[in-house]
Amino acid sequence: MAAQKGKSKWSDGDGKLLNRQKDGLIIYFGKHDVTKITTGMIREYLLHLDDNRDRPLAQSTKSKHVVIIRKVLSLPFWRISLPTRRCPTSKPISFSSSVI
Repeated sequence: MAAQKGKSKWSDGDGKLLNRQKDGLIIYFGKHDVTKITTGMIREYLLHLDDNRDRPLAQSTKSKHVVIIRKVLSLPFWRISLPTRRCPTSKPISFSSSVI
């Protein structure tokens, strides 16, 4: 099914799961470089979710967390437009944090 015009791929529930104080995705993964997040780290996160509760989360709830992780990992992190003409200087082009 194609995305509807004007609709965001983010729902209100996504924000709640991202920003939970105790075990939200930002709290858990916030200190990690996104490019370094592995499948094993995601599995550990799902175990962490169960450890914070009396009863384990339902599989459908865990799936919601994984869907949000996929959404975040699919975001374009670098939006750099490369010059179409050669630069007048002989220095090689490099990117700094000011470009981002």
